[in-house]
Amino acid sequence: MVATVYTPNGIVVATASYDSFHEHLDTEDGIQISPINIEGLTHTYLFYNKYSFTFNGLNSYTIEFEILDKFEELSKRWDKTPPIVEFMPYLKKLLVDNRFQIIGIVAGYDQDVNERTTPFVYQILGENIRRINLDDEGHLNYNCVYLEREPVVGKLLQQTKIKNGDIWEHSSDVKLRCDLYSLKKSLDICRFMIRTNHYVENINSIPYDYPLKADITIITKDKIETKLMEI
Repeated sequence: MVATVYTPNGIVVATASYDSFHEHLDTEDGIQISPINIEGLTHTYLFYNKYSFTFNGLNSYTIEFEILDKFEELSKRWDKTPPIVEFMPYLKKLLVDNRFQIIGIVAGYDQDVNERTTPFVYQILGENIRRINLDDEGHLNYNCVYLEREPVVGKLLQQTKIKNGDIWEHSSDVKLRCDLYSLKKSLDICRFMIRTNHYVENINSIPYDYPLKADITIITKDKIETKLMEI
């Protein structure tokens, strides 16, 4: 999964450094599913050291090095850093034309139409790419977003309905006050979401305190910091 929390103090984006894929193999006994578990693939690419792209491939056919080569080619399109609103349509075209099946977050600070330094956060779900840190009236909002292959954290935090006999009981969503969060608290929330997602998906095979590393990006008006840390 890819988790992000965007607050007035900055943006935190994180994903586990551990990837798990399932490959279908044709054998004499029929189709067999072979697990592929990899640690250490690249999950974050910095464009111009200003715009951060954190991503997960949805299948083993999304070749890491081909993606990175394409990102490098895209970076060379401009002699200087383009405005993010100009850059994003070209990134979308690259992903769509090459059929890269990924989920991810693009985030960074840039000037808005009023020449104010403003945070930009974009969500990528395959070919669906949109800015998510604006409300319906065009005002900045602060929130957390979790992109998952299968809903795990979403079942815990989002509004849900649970069937109790013949009655559907409603469970309200969890209110997160991201407008009040510090960067430290944002990192803590991302850590919680990534660990929960990883543990639930592997609940029968790993203990809760199983060591897990994550690729973390912390973005403020002044700088972008990327790190690999145990969570």
